[in-house]
Amino acid sequence: MSNHVNHLLSQWLPLKDKHKWVLGFIFKTEGSCYRKAGAMMLFSDAGHQLGILSGGCLESDIVKKW
Repeated sequence: MSNHVNHLLSQWLPLKDKHKWVLGFIFKTEGSCYRKAGAMMLFSDAGHQLGILSGGCLESDIVKKW
């Protein structure tokens, strides 16, 4: 997971002060799922999406609600 966090932050760093950001984080899963607990993704108010949480359905729901 450390490599994932480092990669995510290296992508985010140049953009961090240009936009507002929210972190999506999977903390618990049950049964079969695309990603397990610990998966993270960053979303910006400009539409940037860094990382991945699912095959696309969770990401679109987060964007709609944010």
